[in-house]
Amino acid sequence: MQRTTYKLLAATMVALLVVLGGLAIVSTAFADPFFFSTGDPDGKIATGSRPASAGKIEIESADDFVLNSMTSITSATFTGLVTGTAPTIGQVIVQIYRVFPKDSDVGRTSGPPVFSTPQVPTRVNSPSDVAFFDRDSAAGTLSFSTTTLANSFTVANTVLNGIHPIPNQTTGGDGPATGAEVVFTVNFITPLTLPADHYFLVPQVQVTGGEFLWLSAPRPIVPPGTPFPSGSTDLQSWIRNANLDPDWLRVGTDIVGGNPAPTFNAAFSLIGFTTPVPEGESPYIAIVDNDALTYKPFYFSPKHTQFLFDQSPTGLAQAAPVCFGSFPPVNQYTRSGAAGCEQFRSQTLNNQAEVCDTTGTGVAPTFVDRGLRNALTPAGNAGFYEWFIRLPQKPSGEINIVLECGVLKPNAFAAYKYGSIELCAAETGERVGFGTCVRQEVDPGVSPVNSTALPRITAIAYPGLYADPAFTTPFHLTAFKNPSSYTLAFDPVTQAMSNNVNGQLLDGSTNARILLKACMDKTVVTKLPVTGQINALGEMEYDLEAGDLIWVRMDVPRQNSVDVYCHAQSARVAGIGEGF
Repeated sequence: MQRTTYKLLAATMVALLVVLGGLAIVSTAFADPFFFSTGDPDGKIATGSRPASAGKIEIESADDFVLNSMTSITSATFTGLVTGTAPTIGQVIVQIYRVFPKDSDVGRTSGPPVFSTPQVPTRVNSPSDVAFFDRDSAAGTLSFSTTTLANSFTVANTVLNGIHPIPNQTTGGDGPATGAEVVFTVNFITPLTLPADHYFLVPQVQVTGGEFLWLSAPRPIVPPGTPFPSGSTDLQSWIRNANLDPDWLRVGTDIVGGNPAPTFNAAFSLIGFTTPVPEGESPYIAIVDNDALTYKPFYFSPKHTQFLFDQSPTGLAQAAPVCFGSFPPVNQYTRSGAAGCEQFRSQTLNNQAEVCDTTGTGVAPTFVDRGLRNALTPAGNAGFYEWFIRLPQKPSGEINIVLECGVLKPNAFAAYKYGSIELCAAETGERVGFGTCVRQEVDPGVSPVNSTALPRITAIAYPGLYADPAFTTPFHLTAFKNPSSYTLAFDPVTQAMSNNVNGQLLDGSTNARILLKACMDKTVVTKLPVTGQINALGEMEYDLEAGDLIWVRMDVPRQNSVDVYCHAQSARVAGIGEGF
């Protein structure tokens, strides 16, 4: 093992020197080198980790690391067993996962404290459902080389085929294996730049004529490994195959078992540099509840999720706590959230299907789909929806209010279930014709939109934890009409704003109507509030801060001609804010 130690350390240090050589000028002024290692393989276990290929299903093995600051990972090493008499190494993939419940559908679990699913005993401290970043040799986003440390290396146990859902998860492992001990050195064509957080590394290697098994390393970490940062916990390694996806099993606790069950790390290292974070500007997206931990993946792509921030006490957006003070109170219409917290309210119960999901199944009350339960305002009925959302950053530009609800022609879901969105999609204010899912045609000179049937929007800002002390009275936001010249009207004496062809106070009036299309985003661009500016209602605006609350209300009139389905994440507040 001493021989292995020196060879692996040498290979790692060569890669580190290459990185530092390229950063020699940069690092002195802007960055510090970063290096982390779990140490040498200990021969206790090796776990499969491979992409799907002919006759082989995908397997992912994961082990964790912690970053205390923004860090750019330029390269990595991981050490594994390559089996077979004449193996050929093909594709190499490296994925980064965050820790559950981030990037995960918590709704499919049992909830706290265990977060079990029908497939696994727990998801606590597991990798998330989906990857946060990935790099792939086949896509040209990473390059790799290999170094054989030993032509014959034996591990006491393996996990490759014995990955099963409960109650058959504890197999004891697949037994010992022998192969070549190989260290893979991976260079990322574009560095993986990650904010401070707890992550899992998942390397995958395609081997023809054999297998790649990721070798374990001591837990707790011992030299030449580097310890975890103070205050953080070194989690054990996890594994899943395509049949278990999106769930994970603990290699030691769940699969190997025993009393006490062993726990394992995996052998890898990371090389890069810390990245100072300028006080610049970055996008943000905010929803009801903790933005990064409660979002539903069905509604947010990876492009969006990188701008959803953790509002917990240790999260990146801790300055914007979900709960502060006693406003808003809970009332009979509150469907999610507590007093003083971000909330969703609706006139009707949120017990309807996610009509935007064409893959859904089931009937009331057991809908099975990828979304949240919706509150329905049927055609011919009035109703309302309210969202209370805290700003995760101090806005430095205009604030977008983005609405996305399901909109169907009357009674369409009752007739066509989850296929209704592809047959009977609608928009608010449309003139519904006679027959099934028919839109009325109009003659020239007649508007195809019935404006009296359109929902009306109200948006009000409330002070939060870090508000200007003078900001004690809420004020309405003013929206730009889009498209327009974006020229606002001001009283020549008082400088108070007035409604005009380019701007409109979001006061729930008939001039604050919006048209929603089925399952599509509708963006209302609101003016950045400025301390001292008087709006069209005579209210004083104030500069907004992280933690201030935006209340959005949508009133659906009785003249409504379609079925409207909205839920807790149907409203988003988004924009550009001061970076962290």
